[in-house]
Amino acid sequence: MTRVFLSYAAEDETTANRLVSRFTGAGTEFFWWQDKEQWGKRFVGEIEDKIGRANLFVILMSPDYLSSPWCRRELDLAMQRENDLPYQFIYVLKIAETNRAESGFLRSYDWLDLTVPLDDEKLNAVSTALHLDRASVPVAGAAAPVRPRAPRPVFRNRVDELNAIVNALATTGGPDLWLVISPPRMGKSWFLRQLQKELTGRVPDCAVRLLDLRKRPADLRVNPTRLLGALLNVDGPASPLSDTAQRAIATEISKRGCPQLYLLDSADLLETKCAADLRSALTGIYQLVKQTGTRTSRLSVVIGSRHHDNWKGLGRNAVSGVRFHQLALTEFGVEVVHQSLTELHRGFGADQLWDYANCLHRLSEGLPALLIRGLEWAEETEFLELDESEGEGTFDAVARPYIRDDLLSVESLLPFGGHNLAEAKELLERTLRVLVAYRLFTQSHLRYHMEADPDFKNALRAAGWSLDDLWKAVSRTALLKRPWEELWQVIHPPIRRLLYRYYYNSDQARWEAHATARRFYKGWIDRNAGKEQPVVLVECLWHEATRMVIEQPSDVPSLLPGVAEALAGDFAKSPIYEPAELSEFVSQRLREDEEFQTILRKYGGLFDEIVERVVVTVAGGA
Repeated sequence: MTRVFLSYAAEDETTANRLVSRFTGAGTEFFWWQDKEQWGKRFVGEIEDKIGRANLFVILMSPDYLSSPWCRRELDLAMQRENDLPYQFIYVLKIAETNRAESGFLRSYDWLDLTVPLDDEKLNAVSTALHLDRASVPVAGAAAPVRPRAPRPVFRNRVDELNAIVNALATTGGPDLWLVISPPRMGKSWFLRQLQKELTGRVPDCAVRLLDLRKRPADLRVNPTRLLGALLNVDGPASPLSDTAQRAIATEISKRGCPQLYLLDSADLLETKCAADLRSALTGIYQLVKQTGTRTSRLSVVIGSRHHDNWKGLGRNAVSGVRFHQLALTEFGVEVVHQSLTELHRGFGADQLWDYANCLHRLSEGLPALLIRGLEWAEETEFLELDESEGEGTFDAVARPYIRDDLLSVESLLPFGGHNLAEAKELLERTLRVLVAYRLFTQSHLRYHMEADPDFKNALRAAGWSLDDLWKAVSRTALLKRPWEELWQVIHPPIRRLLYRYYYNSDQARWEAHATARRFYKGWIDRNAGKEQPVVLVECLWHEATRMVIEQPSDVPSLLPGVAEALAGDFAKSPIYEPAELSEFVSQRLREDEEFQTILRKYGGLFDEIVERVVVTVAGGA
C-alpha cells in the first residue's frame, strides 16, 4: 500500500477531491485534510506522524498554496524527511498558474500539469510519474518503504559522495562535468536531487535545472537537438553539433551572468547516437563558455545514468581534454548499516548492534532500497526475528517483491522497449537465471547453456531473436557492470547475489548450479587456453569451493586444499605466461577476491592455505 500525504490549500479542495477519488483503491491510501474540524490540530503531533509514515508527499501547487502558512509548515517537515530518504519524496502537481520564482526550493522540482481541464490524460501522467497504480512504489531511483514508521537515518557514505561533487562545483577550478552512475534503485535520482539542493545552498545565486527523462516524452530520447534545448533551457538549434549553433548557445549561457548547473537524470534511456551527439555538444559548449572568460557564468553539467558507455572519452574537443569525471554509487558497507541502526536510538549494546548490522547487510546486500525494506521489517518485528534474516521466509517477505517488481521489471531489463516485450522479458529472466551462477560471463556461456537446454532455444525463438540479439539485450540491461578492459561481462555483484538466491532457493539447486559452472569452465580451458587462463582458474576454484561449502561443509577443510592443488596443476601449463608470471597474477587475483574469502571465513586460515597451494603448484614448486 502506497501512502500519500496530500498537501494543498483549502481553496483547492475540489481538485484534491478529484485526485483522491481517482486513485484511492488502486493500491494508494491518502492522508488529506478534507475535514475542516481537524485543521486546528494539524501540528499537534498528528501531522508529523502522518508525514513520517507517508511514502510520498504530493503538493497541489497554486498561488493559494504558496500563501498558506499551514502548507508552508507541512512543506518544511516534508523537506526534512526527504533529506533523510534515499529517494524522491516530494512531488509537485501544478493545478493553477503559479510564479515558480516565488516557490523557493520547489522551483527546482518538475511540476506535473494538473491545470484545468483536468482530463484522464493528465491524471494518467500523474499515475505514471508517481507509480500510483502499483502496490509497491519504486520512486525516482529507489524503492519506497512499504510501511514506514519514522524517517530513516541518513546514510553517511552518500554524504561523502555528495560533498565530493558539491565541493568540486563550488570551488574555483574544480571539475565541472560529472557522470553519476549506479545500477537500478541505488538512489541515483535522490542523489541528483540532493546535489541540486546542496549546491543551491552553497552557491545561492546558482541557477539549477534538473531534467528527468522518465518524465519527458519518449521522442526526446532520440532527438539530441530538442534534448539539448530542454536541458540548457535554450531554443533548440538546427543542429546541436554545428559550430555556429554551439557558439550561439555558449553566448546565451555566458550572458546569463550566474553559475549554472544542469542535471540530466535517466540518461541510460537515450539511444546510443543521441547520447553521443549530446555529449559532443555539451563538451563543445562547455569549452566555448570557458573561452569567453566570463567568471560569473560558470557552466556545470551532471549526468545520471545506469551506464557509462556513451559518456567516456574526451568528446568532440579532444585537444582540450574535456571529459566527464565519473562517480559510481555503490552498495552500502556494513558500517553504514551499523550507523543507521545507531541513529534509531534503540539502546542496543555494542555487540548487538554489529550482529544486527551484519544480518541486515546480508539480507539487503547493501542496496539502499532493500536496506530500507530490511529496516522496516526489523522494526515491525521489534528486532526479535533477526536470527531468521537468512531464512527463505524472510527473504521472500523482504527481498523477493523488490527483485520481482524492480530489478526484473520491464524498465530494468528492457530499458529501450522493443517488440514482443512479454516474450523478450521471459527470455531475459531465463537467461539471468543461468548467468547469476557466474561471477563473469561471455557469449560462450550463453551458447553452452543454449545447446544443453531445448526450452532455452524455444524461448529464444519465441522472442524472435538470434543468440547475438540475446547477447546485445543482456548487455543493455540495467543490471550489468562491464569491466571494459576485459572481454567478459559481470552483473553488479550485490544484484547478482540477490538474484542467485531468488532463482536458486534450495541448497541442491545452488550446488548443482556451481557444479554445472565448474564443468563449463573446465571444458572452456581445455579448448581455449589463453590470456584468460588465470582468471578462469580462480573462477573454477571459487565455484568448486562454493559447491563444497553448500553440499559437504564439514569436509571443506580436508578436501578443498587438494582440489585446489589439482586444479592449479590442470591450469599450470600456459602457452603465453611464464610460471612465475602466472603464479604472481593468480596470487594477486585471489588475495583481492573478497567474495572468495568470505565463503571460507568460518574455516580459519583455510583461504591462506588455498592460496599457498595454488601459487606453489602454478610456479612449479610442487
